[in-house]
Amino acid sequence: MAAYTGLRIGELIALAWEDVDLANRTICIRRSAYTDRGLKSTKTNEERLVDLFPPAIEALKAQQLLTLTENFPAKEYDVEAPDLTLYQESLRFVFNPKAVRAQKGSDYDYYGHRAIGRIWKSMCRIAGVNYRNPYQLRHTYASWLITHANVNVSYLAEKMGHADITMIAKIYGKWLKEANKTESERAWKALIEAHRLSLDD
Repeated sequence: MAAYTGLRIGELIALAWEDVDLANRTICIRRSAYTDRGLKSTKTNEERLVDLFPPAIEALKAQQLLTLTENFPAKEYDVEAPDLTLYQESLRFVFNPKAVRAQKGSDYDYYGHRAIGRIWKSMCRIAGVNYRNPYQLRHTYASWLITHANVNVSYLAEKMGHADITMIAKIYGKWLKEANKTESERAWKALIEAHRLSLDD
């Protein structure tokens, strides 16, 4: 889910089934989680829709089939707004530690940042790959879309929850430069195809 959606770790932790629309292949990012627990509104205080690629859809379906978190009862949770006021939401978290037998005694229905770090470190060890901070999965998503998919930078900024393209240019400038090397060739091929189609008409 992290590699194919670009979610911040706090957003992944706070993802609830109420945010998931498998029919339209989207999730709505409405909240995040503090490092030391507690829920808050998103970094920009705005909701955003994130399109789901097939691996992300499969990850969500696996949660439905294997852990049954979708069938857990919804509970009321306080969510902190930017002005520090609280509002309540009725939620069933997609990734619920209580679905894991050894963690059924957990006081929380969503993972903490440190737990995600431990799980990710264990996965890296089992896979035999060098450990990188789990936040790097967000960068993986962005670099894939820039270098392999040539996505519109405004689209990428919107899906990643940035207010504008400034942060994309600042953080991913290296990949943008690499992608730009082939951009003129891609643009010319598109123009040739458009010209051919207009002649066919």
